[in-house]
Amino acid sequence: MIQKLSLGTVASTVSEILLIKDALSFLTGIDARVDAYLKTVCLDCIYEASAASYGKSVDSAKYETNEDVKILYTMFNFALQVKQKAYKSMPSIYTSSTWKKIIKTDPYLKSNSLTIKNITIDNYRKTQLGKLTPICTVSDITVSLDDKITYPLLDISYLATIGYASKDKKIVSINQSGVMKGKKEGTTYVECVVDQYGETYNLICKVTVVAPKISLNKSSTTITVHSTTTLKATVFGTSSKVTWSSSNTKVAKVNSNGKITGVKPGTAVITAYVNGIKCNCKIKVNDYMKDVSKVLNLSFNQARKKLGMKKMSYDGYSTQYSLTGEKNSSYISNVGLPEDEDIPGVLILRISDKYYSCSGAKIGMSRPEIIRKLTAGGWRNESHLGSKGNVFRFGNSLWNIIVSYKNNRATFFLIDRDE
Repeated sequence: MIQKLSLGTVASTVSEILLIKDALSFLTGIDARVDAYLKTVCLDCIYEASAASYGKSVDSAKYETNEDVKILYTMFNFALQVKQKAYKSMPSIYTSSTWKKIIKTDPYLKSNSLTIKNITIDNYRKTQLGKLTPICTVSDITVSLDDKITYPLLDISYLATIGYASKDKKIVSINQSGVMKGKKEGTTYVECVVDQYGETYNLICKVTVVAPKISLNKSSTTITVHSTTTLKATVFGTSSKVTWSSSNTKVAKVNSNGKITGVKPGTAVITAYVNGIKCNCKIKVNDYMKDVSKVLNLSFNQARKKLGMKKMSYDGYSTQYSLTGEKNSSYISNVGLPEDEDIPGVLILRISDKYYSCSGAKIGMSRPEIIRKLTAGGWRNESHLGSKGNVFRFGNSLWNIIVSYKNNRATFFLIDRDE
C-alpha cells in the first residue's frame, strides 16, 4: 500500500520539485540530457496501480473519500505537471546550438510541447504524443568491393547513442559513424543498437558484397578522321564514376563521357575504368576523304552536310562551312546569300586539305595528274577566252576550277559555278 501523505505535504513537494530541473531525471528514471521526451514512467504506474487496487480510474478518484485514492490522484496530477514542466523547460536544459540540432532531428518535439499543455487527468489516455522510433530503412543492401555506403537509419534523434557491429568484418567493416565498406565478396549481417529516449532498439541489415563489373556496348568499331562515336558503359556493383582513356591520343581521343574523336588514321584502344576494373574497345580510324563532285548538284545545305562541314563563319555576305574550322581548311560557301537560306546547287567550294578531292584530283598533285583525274571523272574541258580559270562541264553545269600550285604541286582548288 502506498504510504499516506497529507495533501499539504504533497502540494508543498510538488511546488518545490517543479523548480528543480533535476526532478526531470528523478521522475522519469532517465537522465535528462538524453531523454528529450522525458518519458514519465510513474504516470503509467500510478494509473495502473489505482485501477488495479481500487477498481476505479484515476479521473474519478477526485470524488473519492478514501485517503489513499486521493493521494494517488494527487500524485498523478503531480507527475503530469512535472512532465508538462519538463517539455516547457527542455530548451533551457541545452545550449541554443544543441537544441536546434535536437529539434531538427526530431519533428515531434515541437508538436508534443504544444499537445502536452492541453493534457489533463481526464483525457490522458486519449491523447497521444508523437514518438520518434528508429528504423533501418533497407533490410538488404548490396555493396561493391572497396565501395562505401552509410547504414540506412531513419528517425534518429541528435541525442541518441548508436553502436554498430559487423557479424563478419572480413566481408564488411563498419565504423562508428555508420559507414560500411565492402572487404571481400560474400554476405553477412550488420547490427545497429540505438539507445534513444531511454529505450533500446536492435536493428539489423543484411549486406552482400559483390565485385563491380563493367561492360561496353562495343568491343570494336571503325570511324574516320574527325568523325565521332560514343561508347556506353554499363556498370554493376558500384556507384563510382567511369573514367576513360585512349592508348594513342594521336589516333583517337576520348572525353569523360566516352565520346571518341578520330584524329588520324591508325588504331587505338579505348579503355573504361571503374574501381580498378576495366573494359576495352578497339578503335580503327580511317582516313577521311570525301569527293566533292558527288554533292555539286545537291542543295547548299544538303551538300555541306554530306561533306561533314559545320558552320565556320558568317561575314554578312556569305556563310562558310568547314570540316575542322581551322584556318585555310577546305570549305563550302553560299556567297551573296542570307545566312540561313538554302539554294539549289553549290556556289563555291575550296579544297585546301587532305580530306577532300574532286573526282580523285587532290592537293599535292601535279597539273597533268589533276587533268587526268578530272577527265576520268567525267569533267570535260570547255575553257574559252576570258575564263578566269579552266572551265569544265560536269553533268549539265559549267564550273570554273582555279588551281594554285607551288613547286608544281597543287596547294588548293577553288571550284565555282560558271554563271
